[in-house]
Amino acid sequence: MYEDSLRWTNHNIVGIENIRCYYVYDDAIRAARKYKKPIMVFFTGITCGGSRTMERKVLQKSGIAKKLCTDFIVAHLFADATRIQIPESEQYESSTLGRRVTNLVDKNIDIQSSVYNTNTQPNIFFIDSNKNLLAEKRYSYDPNPEKFEKHLNEVLNKYNHINH
Repeated sequence: MYEDSLRWTNHNIVGIENIRCYYVYDDAIRAARKYKKPIMVFFTGITCGGSRTMERKVLQKSGIAKKLCTDFIVAHLFADATRIQIPESEQYESSTLGRRVTNLVDKNIDIQSSVYNTNTQPNIFFIDSNKNLLAEKRYSYDPNPEKFEKHLNEVLNKYNHINH
């Protein structure tokens, strides 16, 4: 829904090259149900150097990028710099934020804070299409591609075990 407004984020400024990203949490959930795949929820920030490092040194490594492209839905959720208004029918009062959520950034921050109990970036969570966690803990800043790939494989194995 907001992809045209966010399209610039995937070209030259930030993004995960060659990986199809969903910029809205609910869109990623719908895609996961449709394609029967787990979701990598990546809370990021345009101004977050750690997020750019994770993208460059970990997520874009060939084996990891290929696995993300073929086996996962990637939700790339920004917590800063993108003040895109959401339709009034989707706006709501957030008890976590203590204010009305009227834009995509606040919605992402509210989801990160109220659902995942954190508000820092980068933070990566793996869930199924019912929003169940597939890993006991989040994956925070750690630019070690071997460690991340091991984590990714564990998540995928758990998802496949549960769903087959």
